[in-house]
Amino acid sequence: MSTFQYTRSGSEIESAGPQTPLDRCDILAFLGVAQSRGIDLLPIHWEPTLDCLGQSRTAEIREASFSRQTSFAFKRGKFGNAYDLMELETRLLPSLAAEVAVLGHPSIWDYPSIARLEGICWEVYPPDDQVLSREETINSGKGGIMPILVFEKAKHGDLYQFMTHGPGQELGLNDRLWLCTEVASAIAIMHINKIIHGDIKPQNILVFDKGLVEHPAKAKSLGIGTGYADSTDVLEIPKSEPWYGPDDIIDGDANPQNSSLVDHKSPRYTAKATDFGYSTQYTGVTDLINMPRSDPWYAPEWHHRGFTPAQATKMDSYSFGMVVLWLLSCSTEDDSVRRFQSDLNLASNDALSLAYRILEHVQPAQRLKLQLFFEKTLTNNVPDRCSDFLHLRDILGSQLYIVNQFHCEGG
Repeated sequence: MSTFQYTRSGSEIESAGPQTPLDRCDILAFLGVAQSRGIDLLPIHWEPTLDCLGQSRTAEIREASFSRQTSFAFKRGKFGNAYDLMELETRLLPSLAAEVAVLGHPSIWDYPSIARLEGICWEVYPPDDQVLSREETINSGKGGIMPILVFEKAKHGDLYQFMTHGPGQELGLNDRLWLCTEVASAIAIMHINKIIHGDIKPQNILVFDKGLVEHPAKAKSLGIGTGYADSTDVLEIPKSEPWYGPDDIIDGDANPQNSSLVDHKSPRYTAKATDFGYSTQYTGVTDLINMPRSDPWYAPEWHHRGFTPAQATKMDSYSFGMVVLWLLSCSTEDDSVRRFQSDLNLASNDALSLAYRILEHVQPAQRLKLQLFFEKTLTNNVPDRCSDFLHLRDILGSQLYIVNQFHCEGG
């Protein structure tokens, strides 16, 4: 199984690849994909001395700052040994081209909950006995070039690092659910555009500070907005299910300070889906998609043969449910995933049973909705599994405004 590696906040993570060989892709074919998607070739140079954010066996991400306001992360393929043209064209470039094709999609490129591809730069591999010079041609039989994908840098790294070594340790239920709704939005827009992510897991979700400029959920439909002078004014508040506060609306009137049951603390962080090297864009309902297998996030029906888009979509749903379950039960221990896997083993690998146990520590007001969410994602009965990520997002989002001190013991 081929993998790409990332360097995020000093962690080593793997991006699982499909179990069947990928088609061959050379530099010209890669450039054709980039051109068709309108991806810029950036006049910047990758340096091996850049700070390492994370790595695994076949790829890594490094950081470079170009100004006080701008910091990029570079994703580069990693050869098994030295530069090898066959390995480049059969293993690394096909994955990079697939990622460019997905991230450059018109509906994907600037989507708030998906990590944005800023452009492409290059790494040059000269032959061992040749010094780079503008006057000399590189012997491509011994050296060559590698495209580097340039991304916006996530200040807090991936979700796993954020929750186990970063500020995520202090997050309550509301903030955790907010991150989940953003990931659901990202997968929903992918599925709408016939793209299967295939490898949803904490390491493939990046966490950013949620600033005013980069608010992921942009406000729309403000025609009914109301200005007020002070906290004693009485406002007319529309009732939009399920988003209104449970005790906010009384005969259509509400105080600007609203009910004590509503959490007005704005989420501090935003999540963005990333790593689309093994995502698949399909054209027909009979297409077969080879799904990667990342333990313990993959669906129980996984096998090495292909899946139809409908089946693959429901496998994405299961993986997303597993990520949400992990996030709600996440401890601050370094071996958080191993502990999660151990809990799964104790539950006879029945994730839904584990979810029921974890939800025992959640207030009843949230328990029923979250139980419904997990029943729609973690069921082993595939026909009963929900593939509508907008619906899944709305189930989670319906709990965002209810104050809850979440505490999970032994989860």
